[in-house]
Amino acid sequence: MNEIQTIIFSRDRALQLELTIHSLFENCLGLAYTNIKVIYTTSNVRHENSYEVLKKRWQSIDFIKQNNFKQDLLNSINNKKYILFIVDDCIFTKEFELSLCIKALDYTYRLGFSLRLGLNINYCYPVNKPQRLGFYGIDESEQNNYIITWDWRNEQFDFAYPLELSSSLYKVEDIQRLLEELEYESPNRLESHLSVVNYGVFNKSKPLMCSFSQSVAFCAPMNVVQRTYPNRNNGLEKYSPDKLLEIFESGKYIDYKNIKNMKIHSPHQEVNFEFS
Repeated sequence: MNEIQTIIFSRDRALQLELTIHSLFENCLGLAYTNIKVIYTTSNVRHENSYEVLKKRWQSIDFIKQNNFKQDLLNSINNKKYILFIVDDCIFTKEFELSLCIKALDYTYRLGFSLRLGLNINYCYPVNKPQRLGFYGIDESEQNNYIITWDWRNEQFDFAYPLELSSSLYKVEDIQRLLEELEYESPNRLESHLSVVNYGVFNKSKPLMCSFSQSVAFCAPMNVVQRTYPNRNNGLEKYSPDKLLEIFESGKYIDYKNIKNMKIHSPHQEVNFEFS
């Protein structure tokens, strides 16, 4: 999959980033190591040192220390045809074939492929309300986890949020102009601006989104590492960035075996971390 550029955004979350990377390699079939970049930033020396450990542990991944976020992102696209955005609290829970995602985007009116949405999603965590996909189509597929499509203009909450950075695949040609013209200095600011302009830009040309029938990824909102937006999270001290840093420095990992194949009902779902 040399035509895909995978970009992971991270800040002060080496332990969670380790889980993101591990679960991605565990579940994504057809992912090329050399096409993964991590754009990261840190708040102090200890957090910086934790990323130095990850650099040695994952030498096939290109770690980019954030300087100018917008320019760092644009420089990372590398003339690829597709871009897969991921954030460092994303966890992949089921095997999926990346080539099927690419094939699904070959249709003219499709804007993106979401790895966090599916028919199993019935709750929107940020607004604390139930949600369910209304009308959808089904692609022919031999896979048990078949592909569905929907008109994001007619849906609510997460299903009406087509441009996001947590775990979605897009064609570079569709979004590069936005990445170049919008003003932003962080992933949160970028996603916010994308959500504002998406309707005006893609209302007629790209009204459809697609996903697997069952989501293969979710984000675990265990803490907040940015101050741009007051994102909802569980706020438990035991999962604070500094507390998780202490666990990382002790040489422990977040235990993945109890998370893999867990039942997901929301793109953002709290979990109980266990460490080993």
